[in-house]
Amino acid sequence: MPCRRYIPVRAFCLLFLIVCLGTGWKPDGNRSVPDLSDRINRFTFDILHQHAREEGVPANAILSPQSIFHGMAMTYVASQGRTRRELAGAFHFPDSDEQLMRDLAKLRGRLQRSARGRRVDMEIANAVWVDDTEANFREDYLRKLRDAFAGAVRRGSFKDGKVAGQVNGWVAKKTRGRIKNIVAPGDFLPAKPGSGDDAPGLACVNAIYFKSDWASAFTEGETRSHAFHTGPDAAGHAMLMHQRSMLKYAEDERFQFLEIPYLGEDYCLQALLPMEVLPIQELLSQATPDALANLSRQAVRQEVDVLLPTFELRTRVGLKGLLGRLGAESVFDSRRAELGRMIHARPDADRVYMGSMCQDAWIRLDEKGTEAAAATTSISFPLGCSAENISMPAYFHTDHPFLFFIVHRPSQSLLFAGWITDPEQGAGPGTPSP
Repeated sequence: MPCRRYIPVRAFCLLFLIVCLGTGWKPDGNRSVPDLSDRINRFTFDILHQHAREEGVPANAILSPQSIFHGMAMTYVASQGRTRRELAGAFHFPDSDEQLMRDLAKLRGRLQRSARGRRVDMEIANAVWVDDTEANFREDYLRKLRDAFAGAVRRGSFKDGKVAGQVNGWVAKKTRGRIKNIVAPGDFLPAKPGSGDDAPGLACVNAIYFKSDWASAFTEGETRSHAFHTGPDAAGHAMLMHQRSMLKYAEDERFQFLEIPYLGEDYCLQALLPMEVLPIQELLSQATPDALANLSRQAVRQEVDVLLPTFELRTRVGLKGLLGRLGAESVFDSRRAELGRMIHARPDADRVYMGSMCQDAWIRLDEKGTEAAAATTSISFPLGCSAENISMPAYFHTDHPFLFFIVHRPSQSLLFAGWITDPEQGAGPGTPSP
């Protein structure tokens, strides 16, 4: 009987995000969340909840579940049996591959069209590296990656040591040089040195990049140190930006909700601030995608006095454990993974599994603007037009832990998500330079 070989798949989900300053937006109506966005948003909250329960949970975190969703979808369309059921449950994938691929392609197009000509730099892209010497990959699968996922397929031997540089070069280009060394040459070597067993045969990469100025400007001279309550019985200080503007605001018995638009109107920051100081685990236990969507629909434009911290942080996380605890376990198991629609396998000889999956994310949020943004810093809905009917502003002061989301408003899809419990804790070693 031939010796069974296991071929691991490497998946890397990468993103880079910068947020700055600017002016002008318009409201949207009450709309239900589209099906694909609802699936992505539910996965977003699921993985945030799980990440917050990890041992050594960071004080601050930034993830792009959107990127993870796109990255794993490239494996889901090759899955079968138990692996497929687990991935569908963990990611809220639909049963139909055709529906998933069609909806993802449509969403990618909408995301990128929203950035064109609006001083928003946004890109979402897929790429695939294939080692044909390790397995006979199905052409119908590679065609899906090229056509449905718009992923350029590059062929070659991983043994020549060049693929890590190629992946890092592609990532650096897509992230405008902000993420450069996501993989190492060792990531493409067999798990057992000197053996052909468990030699990587496929690398799937998804990258997201976003940069925009605020549409409603913060005044740099008004950023000051304020008290920040890191927990129910703990406090420190943080630099908080200030503005008073007409913004979409809502609240219920648990949360305050605020939406601050970016230039071009289609992207925005949404923040959920609990009414009381809560540890991040308890905060997330009360936050749901339905709660966020309901507050977003209820929000009305009104005068809001805003205090929001400046922060810079980086999160690099291995996703194998996180996704396993969400129920996606067998895809990472060399003996149980069912990815038979990916390769032409010889009976009892070749099998494919996902060897690793990771994400590298970085965000900087501050009040700085570019020269182009400074030319349009007037607020579209000015205050103080009349001495009559003056109402007190709402106060949205993020002086304790909160959640934040970068949202594509037309699709209501969450692109990035995270939390801040201590703004003074920096991004840590390896942070990209400004």
